[in-house]
Amino acid sequence: MTTITLRQLSKRFSGQPPVLNDLDLTIQSGEFLALLGPSGCGKTTLLRLLAGFEAPSSGQILFDGMLIADARYSLPAERRDVGIVFQSYALWPHLTVAENIAYPLRVKGVSATNRARQVDAALEQMHLAPHAHKRPDALSGGQRQRVALARCLVQRPRVTLLDEPLASLDVHLRDAMMDALRDFHASLGGTLIYVTHDQHEALALADRIAVLDTGRLRQLGKPQQLYDAPGSEFVANFIGRGRIVPIQIDEHGRAVCGDLVFPLASSHTERLVRTGYAQIRPQAVHIFDGPPNARVIRQRYRGSDYEFELALMGAPKVRLLCDHDQPILVGEAVHVEVRHGWLLPGD
Repeated sequence: MTTITLRQLSKRFSGQPPVLNDLDLTIQSGEFLALLGPSGCGKTTLLRLLAGFEAPSSGQILFDGMLIADARYSLPAERRDVGIVFQSYALWPHLTVAENIAYPLRVKGVSATNRARQVDAALEQMHLAPHAHKRPDALSGGQRQRVALARCLVQRPRVTLLDEPLASLDVHLRDAMMDALRDFHASLGGTLIYVTHDQHEALALADRIAVLDTGRLRQLGKPQQLYDAPGSEFVANFIGRGRIVPIQIDEHGRAVCGDLVFPLASSHTERLVRTGYAQIRPQAVHIFDGPPNARVIRQRYRGSDYEFELALMGAPKVRLLCDHDQPILVGEAVHVEVRHGWLLPGD
């Protein structure tokens, strides 16, 4: 297991704005860290810097306190003991599943007996034993991804990098592969860095999430912390569902939005403001019997329940999302209450 330290790490390509800009980040030994952000935010570039495929323009990368790369020096990729799982799987098409998994062991010169033992264990762990003698073109996308994970598993690297490994899979396979990724991390025990633009993957898998935007770290924290207490409007919009609404704050510290009054949570430094913006999650919005104060403007059926978009009568430009177990016609007036909101920090 390895602690990774990034100190004022930047990467610039000729004639372009910085892809990464003065990034400071410590990834704990054995941690499952997700790098989350929109396309072009610098996630994959950071992975390439850690792998040794790119060199920093400035700043430092350290593994367990040892310098791995800066603007003048870069430890070669093959000497970093870093395993990589690509979105494209990167399997040898002419080799069987077992031979693909054994490849890094063969390169290391591991004896045939030990090689067979480790490959058999990885096949069992990734539920691939029945497919050991098949070639990649005979496998499904999920099975190919398991082969790529098993190959990394036998390598047992100090750091594992995963670059959007589930992006090409359908929804059903993604759910199954998330379980495989949890098992993979538990078995490997090393530091794992997972690049994704899918917030659901990041929330479900990671110990912590680093949210990137335009090459900068916007927030770092546990999944629940980022969901419940986003540190900016960008993070609030990027993580989870919900709406950001303008509010007044009354003398009791409650939020007032149109005719709605609801409890407000915040960081201590934000309590002195009297106006601002609150994030309201769908789970905090409830429909009850009572005098109408909102109108349904959109309905989406999701199988187990419905998602409604509501316009407040006292503030018609304000929109809220609400999860509800019964259908309601678009245009119908309803009574809603908000259980709580989160006061977003000011700029």
